[in-house]
Amino acid sequence: MLTNFTFKFYKKYINYILVFLGILFVHSTILDFIAIQEITPDLFIILVVWIALKEETVFSLIAAFAVGLFFDLVSADIIGTNALSKTVAAFTASFFYKETETHKITKNYRFILIVALVAFVHNLIYYFFYIKTSEQNFMIFYLKYGVASAVYTTFFAALLFLFQIPSNRIKM
Repeated sequence: MLTNFTFKFYKKYINYILVFLGILFVHSTILDFIAIQEITPDLFIILVVWIALKEETVFSLIAAFAVGLFFDLVSADIIGTNALSKTVAAFTASFFYKETETHKITKNYRFILIVALVAFVHNLIYYFFYIKTSEQNFMIFYLKYGVASAVYTTFFAALLFLFQIPSNRIKM
């Protein structure tokens, strides 16, 4: 028999999985239509930041690794690049975790700034594995793809912030 605590525990993690699956659906179907020069926002970074600001560090690191690894498995990426970069992204975002202020941070403009910082760090690691030294300079490659993707991801975080999607409509 499930107690009230156990029910809330499972409900929270089932909600995280459902949000992940929804983002995976949007990421794999809709984002290709709004790509700018083959650059799309990484909605999983927003999810990882949201989890890192709402949960403790260990859980956010495990969740980020799982999100990245699952995305590596279903996409054509090099296995482990998303897992590593999303884990580092969660670690970076977890520096801003404050147990008593989780709702304040996700409802504040700081959420957008944290997403921007984490997106830049994530893309620095992620795109490091895609550069071939004989083809291009890493800084030029990072400015073209990493910065553009981070700005696009931050723009989507700002849209979500304006509609208060992470904080008001999804109760964990």
